This record gives sequence, structure tokens and C-alpha cells, in this order.
Amino acid sequence: MMVKLTRKVIVRAIIGLLVLWALVIPFVWQKTSNEKLSDIPAQQNGKAANNSTNVNEQSKLKQYAKGSFRGLRGQSSSGDVSLIKTGDTYFIRLENNFRVSNGPDLLIGFGANDKVVELRDKLKANSGGQNYELPEDFNPEQYEQIFIHCRAFNYSFAVADLTKQ
Repeated sequence: MMVKLTRKVIVRAIIGLLVLWALVIPFVWQKTSNEKLSDIPAQQNGKAANNSTNVNEQSKLKQYAKGSFRGLRGQSSSGDVSLIKTGDTYFIRLENNFRVSNGPDLLIGFGANDKVVELRDKLKANSGGQNYELPEDFNPEQYEQIFIHCRAFNYSFAVADLTKQ
């Protein structure tokens, strides 16, 4: 009887530790991305330019809007973000100085009037340079802000107000 009870306690303790690990690790695991602006392909007439990425092609990248992140509700965030246009395609560009508190299921999205309207891609890392291609039907006129949002808890970590350039 004592062996069965001890076994149950050990199994429950192991399960409890695994659950605790799954809940805590997203908040302490830090990941950095090192994507560059030059990783965004220059476009000509809606098609990617040839394989060489020289300065002339990169000059086809236009900064449509920019902003700086600020943390929300006690979360820490900083760094710059740009909305880049090349041809007919838009990209979100998180600059190398980007940082946000870590959390589970973080996504990048758009909003207006301090409300998330549309969630896009899973955040690649909680710091560093990152590029996100947007679909062809993306209309930047609908949005005033870029959010970092936790889908699991429906909780925004950061926002950047966009200023058109």
C-alpha cells in the first residue's frame, strides 16, 4: 500500500514539474534574430529583382512608415520598427535594437486606436532584426499601430505608433 502511494506521489510530482516547466520556460528563454534589411528582396514591377542584391537594388526599398515600441501593462519593450515597401509588397522590419519581454505564443500584428485588429506572424525572436513579408492585398491605410501580442492570453506586450514617411 505504501509503495503504491509513494509511486502516485512521485508521478504527480513529475507531472507537476513538467507543467511548471512548460509554463515558465517561455518567460525565461531569450532568442535573438540577426536578419538584415538587405535580406528583403528588392522588387521590380511586382517581381523579385535578379539574385544580386547590390546598393542600387536596395535603394528600391522605401520606408513607408516607422515607429518605436513601448511596453504595455508592465511589459518591457523598446526599439524601432519600419513598414518597408518594395514594388507592390510590404514588409515589417524590426530593427536590430528591437527588444520585448518574452512570453508564450507572441505574434506581430496591426491595430488602430490602441486595439489589435489583425494578427499576422509568430514572432521569430524577442530581440534583434527581423523581417516579415505581408500579403499582396495588405493595405497600410487601415492601420496606425504595430503590436506584439500574446495569443495564448489575449494580452498585448508592446505597441508602436506608426508615422508615415
